[in-house]
Amino acid sequence: MIRVRFSIITGLFFFTLFFSNFAQNPGDKYKNDAIKMMSGGKYGEAIDLLNKYVGVYPARPDGYNLRGKCYEKRNQLVNAQNDYRIAAKLEPANREYQNDLNRVNNLLNNDLNAKIKGYQREIAIHPNNPTNYLAIANCHRLMFNWTESQIWYDKYIELEEPSADEVIRYTEVLSYLKKYAKCEPILDKFVKKYPNDHRLWSRHGYIKMWLGKSEEAKTSFETALKLRPYFKEAQDGLDQVLGKYFTNLYKDTTANWEAKNQKPPPSAPEFAIDQYYRVLRNNPKDDKTRFLLINELIKYSRWEEAYQQLIILEEKYKEDPKWIALYDKVVKIREQNYTKRINDLQKLLEKNPNDVKSLTEIVQLLNNLKRTEEAFTLLKAYFELNPKSEDCKLRKIYARIASDFQDNYTALEQLDFCLAKDPSDLELKLQRGIISVWIGQDEDLAYQYLSDVIAAKPKEITALIGLASLEMKKNNFDRAGELIESVKALDPAHPELETLISNLETSKLRAAEEALFQSLEIGREKIRAGDCQGAVEVYDDFLSKHEGNRTILKEYADINSCLKIMTKRWLFMIHS
Repeated sequence: MIRVRFSIITGLFFFTLFFSNFAQNPGDKYKNDAIKMMSGGKYGEAIDLLNKYVGVYPARPDGYNLRGKCYEKRNQLVNAQNDYRIAAKLEPANREYQNDLNRVNNLLNNDLNAKIKGYQREIAIHPNNPTNYLAIANCHRLMFNWTESQIWYDKYIELEEPSADEVIRYTEVLSYLKKYAKCEPILDKFVKKYPNDHRLWSRHGYIKMWLGKSEEAKTSFETALKLRPYFKEAQDGLDQVLGKYFTNLYKDTTANWEAKNQKPPPSAPEFAIDQYYRVLRNNPKDDKTRFLLINELIKYSRWEEAYQQLIILEEKYKEDPKWIALYDKVVKIREQNYTKRINDLQKLLEKNPNDVKSLTEIVQLLNNLKRTEEAFTLLKAYFELNPKSEDCKLRKIYARIASDFQDNYTALEQLDFCLAKDPSDLELKLQRGIISVWIGQDEDLAYQYLSDVIAAKPKEITALIGLASLEMKKNNFDRAGELIESVKALDPAHPELETLISNLETSKLRAAEEALFQSLEIGREKIRAGDCQGAVEVYDDFLSKHEGNRTILKEYADINSCLKIMTKRWLFMIHS
């Protein structure tokens, strides 16, 4: 009896122990264990546990908020922001969640704005480096500044063809702006270039669906699912196209729910420099705004950009005391800063002449200060020591500086070396083509290279100018006029525009005169054939349009003498 009673009590004890452990749902255990890990500073382990907790309870805001705190402690601010946003959306009245979100937004925005300023300084020094434009686009994307992000993505894509990942991010930005028609040709192109990327096919499907092209959307979603079966994003899209889609029963945290149910976050105030640049893009002749921009650039010590803006105003304001004061200040500080940095870099190069990073920086600074000969000498010495160097980034710089130094043949050598390695590099083709236009050499090759650039980048002004010059040489004046109009539309104040228009008119006059002088050859042929009457008609026509010269007037006199002799002979034959 005692054994039976003991067995029952033991059974009840273990049942109670088991039930008490089991009564704590495994999901709750993940959360409690994560809090313990957070207390011990083990945020990585806590994140792993909270991932499981969120998987069990996706509609509970506390999991997202706790995970956001872990990310914030690890300084992964973007991830922290995403989780805080979800928590605040699921429980909008919770002040703690909103405070956490506001705090990380401020931290992240300050960090991203500081990065943007740094990238803009880099752009002032290296305007053709696409990486900096892409970085600024991504910074604005992370701050949900969709319009600014699109502007910088557009600039990036003018310089470089994006990867599949960047296409996904770019079309995400365009989708938030509801620019589906702009997305469509981009995705049409890149699903062909990357036919095995299921993400591109899925995004392609959504754009087609939002444009009302259900059959094409269905095909795209099905293609994505063939490449990656059970890919939820594509499956949801296909279900929507087929009319099988049902929204989740809990508050879903996807972009669709957000777009329908939440107000977008307030836009960050536009940075003054960005605002002035935007105004000037639309109206380059707005000198008042350009002066405001210069003052703002000086305020943030962006001396190179300020200098470039002053150069734009120089022709018109070089006698203006306001411009002179700004110019003197910028030039002085710019030169001091650059000279100090040049001296530091020279010391580094003395220790290691093959320090490419220091060499690259110093020659660009020297060139900015118009100390082109020094920059050229440094690069020439480097490549004499390293004739087989395959550093085409440095060779491009060498080509540009050699061209500024009027050594175009050295520039061509560098460009041809790099084009042999990468025949598709549009920047190389542009440099090579323009130099050929300048020196009148390899013009057919230049025409091909510049045409390739325009095909990929229709707004590349330098290539348009080069092609217009080549078309004039070929007497294709209509095409040259079209190219000049394109330049005018893109930049009405471009310094080369007036020269181009003048050259076009001069070329037309030259071609007409050449054709007129060529007509005299017909008259000379007629003289040799004894057709004095036909020859005099040709010369009469020529002299009605041109004053002629001593040789032509003598030929005309000879033809008239011939005509008189022929007339006398004709009269003699009649009377005899």
